[in-house]
Amino acid sequence: MSKGYNTRVYFSDQSDPRLLDILKRVSYDEIELNNRVVTDYVKELSTTNPIFGFSLHGHRADIHEILTQEGNFDVTIDAIKKARKLNLPNLRVFSVLHSRNYMYMQEMCELLQKYDFSHLQFTKLNYAGGAQELPDDLYMDQDAFVHVVKTYEKLKAKYSGTMELSLSKMYGPTHSRLKVHFLGLITPFMKRQRRACHGGIEKIIVDAKTKKIFPCVWTTGEEWINLGYYDEEKGLVFEKKTWFEDIESKIGEPCKSCKILRYCGGYCRSAAIAETNRLTGKIDLYAGFPRCPVSLKITKFVKSHEVKSFFARLFFLKKPYILSSYE
Repeated sequence: MSKGYNTRVYFSDQSDPRLLDILKRVSYDEIELNNRVVTDYVKELSTTNPIFGFSLHGHRADIHEILTQEGNFDVTIDAIKKARKLNLPNLRVFSVLHSRNYMYMQEMCELLQKYDFSHLQFTKLNYAGGAQELPDDLYMDQDAFVHVVKTYEKLKAKYSGTMELSLSKMYGPTHSRLKVHFLGLITPFMKRQRRACHGGIEKIIVDAKTKKIFPCVWTTGEEWINLGYYDEEKGLVFEKKTWFEDIESKIGEPCKSCKILRYCGGYCRSAAIAETNRLTGKIDLYAGFPRCPVSLKITKFVKSHEVKSFFARLFFLKKPYILSSYE
């Protein structure tokens, strides 16, 4: 890869025996392998220090296989068992939540503890790509969304120290209400608009099959946001500018009237655009976040890690906390 790029490589299939040789020859900062089947060959890949990811969407076959083919649950569990047996590093499980499995978050944690997995990320069924063909009632309503955010915060506290739980950016910002109040006071003093979404600006995705450029992994294959292509001789060829500009002045509600917009920056654009498209049938680059934990005021009043982060910035950063430009 070209010097100066921070490169993350994602493979959806690690079974090709040429993969190890490729990884030894290319330069990258991070690699993620989405594993369906774990073989002894995968042990060799661990020498490249990748993230080994597994997609598991339920604690039972009938729940998991709502989004997969029949028999996939057993295949995935076998892969998870083999990964532990081989003592592979950096193990992750990614679980897509929807209207028929969101109530089983606790059971997912218990299942993964059984196999000694320490990292679980809950993501959200996103209205993009092939997921647009799924039944509409598979997508969560607002009550289910609120349940997920609140349950996640309870589980994160319960499993603190034993399992690292995370909620993907698809759910929107989850700042505590105290932090939101504090940010509302300091954002007028910010030097510039914080850009929370770096897709198409500092981060891009190049589809290995089509060589087309997209802003992020969640927009891969969406032709309306194809930014250009990769050419062996020319390198990255951009045919469009960044996929949004002047977000602060153009963004829709509820973000537009939010007191921390300058800090939040509209958050994950692909999630806001996809959900708005599902609800209205229109693609709006400046769509507000239809269901935002901050605007719904459903997050905790205070979070200990935010307090620690505040004092770390206050005493150890060169720039004062209030005037820091933010990435």
